[in-house]
Formats: sequence, C-alpha cells, structure tokens
Amino acid sequence: MKPNRVFAFAVVTLAFLAGIFPAAAQEAAQGAAQESVPATVRVSTVRIFIGEAKYDWTGDGIAFDAASVPSGTRTQLKPETIRSFLSVRPGLIVAPRDLERRCLDSERRLIESGYVYEASVLPLPSKNGAVERLIVVSVTEGFFGRFGGGGIWAMAGKAGLFGDRASALFWAGYNRNGFSVLHSDVGGTPLALGARLFYYGPGDYDGKTAGSRENRFYGALSAGWYLGPDLLVGIDGALDHFGPSSTGLFSLQPCVFLNRYIAWGAKSAWGGEARGYWYPDLEMTKADCTAHARAGFTEKARVALSGSVGYSADDLPTDACFDLYYAEDRSVRSGYSTDELIGNRYALASAELRYDFLSFKVPPAFPCTVQGFLFSDVAAIDPADCGADGGADSSAASGPLDAYGLGARVIFDNPVFAYFTFTYGVNHEGDGRFIFCGTAGY
Repeated sequence: MKPNRVFAFAVVTLAFLAGIFPAAAQEAAQGAAQESVPATVRVSTVRIFIGEAKYDWTGDGIAFDAASVPSGTRTQLKPETIRSFLSVRPGLIVAPRDLERRCLDSERRLIESGYVYEASVLPLPSKNGAVERLIVVSVTEGFFGRFGGGGIWAMAGKAGLFGDRASALFWAGYNRNGFSVLHSDVGGTPLALGARLFYYGPGDYDGKTAGSRENRFYGALSAGWYLGPDLLVGIDGALDHFGPSSTGLFSLQPCVFLNRYIAWGAKSAWGGEARGYWYPDLEMTKADCTAHARAGFTEKARVALSGSVGYSADDLPTDACFDLYYAEDRSVRSGYSTDELIGNRYALASAELRYDFLSFKVPPAFPCTVQGFLFSDVAAIDPADCGADGGADSSAASGPLDAYGLGARVIFDNPVFAYFTFTYGVNHEGDGRFIFCGTAGY
C-alpha cells in the first residue's frame, strides 16, 4: 500500500473511531442514568409548613417542631386541614412520574380550596436512601371570610372554623334566608357532616313557588366519606316544601361527587355528580347525574362544557319534578316558561366560551376578574303532567329546547370567593330571558 493511501486510510479510521466511541460512551451514560432512576419511590415524610410553623407527618402521625416558630406563635389552620387536601401520604409507593402528578394535583387543590393564599408541593430526595422521597408542602394561610349573593339575597360566612376544614354560611334577603354548616374533616378523618335550613321567601323565588308561601322551608342533613381527596360518597336526608300547614316532602339522596384537576392549560379540570332520590311517602324514585370539563387555551381564554341527564319511571308531583328553569349551572337560559322546563325526564348539554377581559385588585388586596362569555344550552324534557296534582302543562313543548346568548361574571376569587353571574339568552323563537345568580359557572 502506498504511503499516501496508508495515510488516508489512517485518517478515515481515526475519524470513524472518534465517531463511534463518543456515541458508545453517550449511550452507556444514558443507560446508567436510566438504571439509576428507580421504578418506584416511597414517601418517607411529608413536611408541612404553615407560614413558618413546621410539622412532620410520618407513619407515626403529625409532630410539631416547636423550634420552628417563636414561643407562643400559633397558626390558624391545623396541619390536619392541609393534610386533607393532599394526594400524597407517608408510606406511599408509586412511580416517580406519578408522584410528581400527585404533588401537582395537591398544589392545585390547596390553591382552589380557598384556605390558603399560596401553596407549593415539592418532592425532594430523602437522606434515607435513593428510593425515599421527602414531600415539602408550604402554604400561606388565606382569608377565611366568605361573601356572595344572587337574586334578591346576600350571603356571608366564614371558613376554617377552629382551624378545621369547616364552614358556616348565612343567607338573608327578600326571597332566601337561612344557614348552612359543613365539616369536611371531622376529627381528622375523611368523615364529612353538614346541615342546612332555608326559607325561600317572603318574596317569590323561581323554582320554589309550589304550595303556599308559608310552606317554602327546606332542610337537609348530610353525611359523607372521602374515598380520596377528589372523591366523596354520601347521603342526604332532605325535607322540602314544609311549613306550618304542610309536613313537606321527605327524600333520601345517595350521592357521589368527583373533581379532578388536569395538568394542562389554565384552571383545567373535570368532574361530576350523581344523585339518587327516594321519596318514601310517594313510593317513587328518580336519579340524575352531571359531568363537566374545563380546559384553558391561555391564561385568559378557556372553554367549559357540561352535560346532565335525569330520569324517573314515575309521573312525579310538581314538588319532585326536575327543574331546568332556574337551577344554578343547570338550566336552559332563554325565554321558556316554568311549565316548559320541569318534567320527569330530561337531557341537557351546555357550553361556554370564556375570556377574562379585566383583572385588578380592590384595595387592600382583593383580586377581581371581569369575565365575558358566549353560551349555548340544548335540552330535551318530558313534561308529562308531572303527577296528578296539576303540575306542568302537558301541552308544553317537548321537543328540543335551546338558548344562545351572552354572559358576564364578576369574580372575586381567593381570598373572597364571591361570584356574580349575569346572562341573557334567546331561543330559536326569539324569546329571551335575563338571569342573575351567584355562581362561578360549572
């Protein structure tokens, strides 16, 4: 072989080897890195910071670090309250990616709870070993006052009672008066207990006009159990339309609530509710379920969808019929009459395209958002007389019922949590209706 050919061969060989060995070294390093990531990790401790106060949650319970705050300093919230919103716990064994998702869910749930201004939930390596993880939860306590309103009534109350996940709310006004109490973490357990009592008067209140004015009382007791921070199963015992001249209509209502946060877009979530109704005095039953989903395209723009169905094999009395006239977040928002929007069976689909036009702070530090939205509702309902007591007019339209319109919301979010929604919609016949209610939407 000639010298110039030998030289050329050597150069090509060296270049080839230079390309092979770094690539091989890189592949080996990547393989070693993958092998160093464990298939599963175990949560050894959940460290909770409420302000500067530190609590360590382990398999032995929650321990307070007295040295973390000056002597005599106390937090308003108990660590058990923060714990009730978490998807992570000591001893949990999951894949690393699943642990990160659970931490993100917990952070979103804490922020949306209204009990804290700020929250972060971070998984960190533990000194106990490569497969151990320390979860650090840090929150800043929020504002516990609650305010709202709708129709011709106002609501005020307080959450975080006694440092627990508990609230008491009070309503007063021309057409709604009463109170509601709820404890969602009784004794530091997943048990939820609640009670509520309302008088829908003395003025007219849509959906509560059946019977005499003195029989517009409604009361209920609730009990439930959290199977997870997003899933609640329970049962309500309710007495509707009672008063001085009526014993009312009693029902037992088994129910399930689900709400899951989506790690995509702004304020994205999905969930639903299923509820059954048994009326012992009437020997009748009915059931309905609702599902919703929200997805954010940007921080300001998002779409919200909702669907619900209700069914009863019986012809119900008016007091027990499904109401799509003025049920908040479950109604046909156009100019149909009450008779056309109550019945024994129904299906409803709603959609909103929302945009946050304006965000500002009301002194001293109350954030306010003005949101506009386009909406559409489509429903089918079976009026079917609603029982023998002269309920809905059987001649009412049973075909598709629709609504198309514009809406606006004034949203006082964390830390106030007061919402005011205004809508105006028309149907395909041009009949319109204006609605004002106290809701942030589905």
